[in-house]
Amino acid sequence: MSELEDRLADFVAVAELTKEFGAAIVSSDDIGYRAAAYAMAGWRVFPLRGKQPLTSDGFHSATTDLTQVFKWWAIQFPGANIGWVPDWDKTLVLDLDRHQKGQDGLARYKQLTGEEPRFANTMQVQSGGGGLHLIYQRPAGQITGRVLTERFGTGHGVDVRTNGYLVGPGSVHPDSGRSYEGMISEMAPLPYSLTRVLVEPERVQVPRTATTYAGTSIADWFTETATWSGILEPHGWVLIVADGDQPGAKWKHPNATAPWSAIVDEHGNLHVFSPNTPFEPSQGRNSGTGATRFKAFSILNHAGDMTRAAIALQEMKWEIEGR
Repeated sequence: MSELEDRLADFVAVAELTKEFGAAIVSSDDIGYRAAAYAMAGWRVFPLRGKQPLTSDGFHSATTDLTQVFKWWAIQFPGANIGWVPDWDKTLVLDLDRHQKGQDGLARYKQLTGEEPRFANTMQVQSGGGGLHLIYQRPAGQITGRVLTERFGTGHGVDVRTNGYLVGPGSVHPDSGRSYEGMISEMAPLPYSLTRVLVEPERVQVPRTATTYAGTSIADWFTETATWSGILEPHGWVLIVADGDQPGAKWKHPNATAPWSAIVDEHGNLHVFSPNTPFEPSQGRNSGTGATRFKAFSILNHAGDMTRAAIALQEMKWEIEGR
């Protein structure tokens, strides 16, 4: 079936369920109709009283099943607010309190990233309490409470959500009486400036194999023995074209909007053209600005500190050699 035929079948199902249950969900003005529409779009929903779950198992009962949605909003809990459980494996929500503490949080954001916050191009929900939920594609890597506390501090009106549930558009804020309204329907990648603030740095395990390399420079040793896959993939980069180490191989970073972000030249160096990565953007494959494997490792894992990177790699080499 085509997408149009699928949607038509969904709306036929809505009509049949409305008739079956004698439902009050008869127009787009009814919040239960909005809950059904979200379920059809693949959003897992469940009913709320204000912001509190009405079901016995809370947000764990969230579903896309239309029959269950109609039972809740047409029979058990008509007029209930909508709880929404995103696919947290793919979603990150920046929750901004727009009161004074929220403004402090935005100032803290600028201090940490060196950039003015730019939030206009992703899915947003304006809460009835004056806050704003900014909904992004979740980046690769671990996002932990420790990082959030260290980066933002506490009490700044800024929260990063990676689990639980949200109050869905169409719901009414229990205190203000104002509705939650959605602004944009598509999630954008999390901006790199925010990704580098929120993602927990990881000790990257580059594949370790015995080598007969006889050089004395640890940088040369690593450049000769490592692979681009071992360096880039732990940071969410994806191979787009060709063998990852061959000239002409193209790589894409996790927040890219272009078809590809970097290319390997004939010397095995990586030229990154995207401005949204830790690398200095290249001016071309023959510009001399490509990164060796050692330089890329130091940029991605040690903030460009080549001394720290060399120490870490020397320890790795000794471990491989059994010292």
